[in-house]
Amino acid sequence: MRELIIKADIKLLSLNKAFVALRNGRRIRSKEYTKFSNEIKKLKSIYAINLKAFELTFNPKKHEIHAELTYITPELYTKAGPISRNSGDLANMEKCLTDCILDGAIDDCFITQWEMRKVFGKEHGFLVAFKIIDR
Repeated sequence: MRELIIKADIKLLSLNKAFVALRNGRRIRSKEYTKFSNEIKKLKSIYAINLKAFELTFNPKKHEIHAELTYITPELYTKAGPISRNSGDLANMEKCLTDCILDGAIDDCFITQWEMRKVFGKEHGFLVAFKIIDR
């Protein structure tokens, strides 16, 4: 399988909310990160066959990965019309999502192209596609 597409009605988590700073300066995963990670694990069980086929097809010596993320949010606009600051930072959300989905099976350093967009929707959700590209 050369393309993995995952769709879910889950609110993405930003890096800002994924980690908590301790008094000694160390950072640990937050409760929100644990909850988000568990939601993605459940989601991965639904897509387990496709995910495994994608992992088996990918060869880091021959391939790279292109990825697309569409984030659906009801908070895209303010009442006055401009983009809402509450709609989220796509780059921060991408990292948490990628780390949870690929989960060490494929290192995200092999992603050489990312296309991301936010769109308005009634509920939070996302669609992510990873494509294997020959070098």
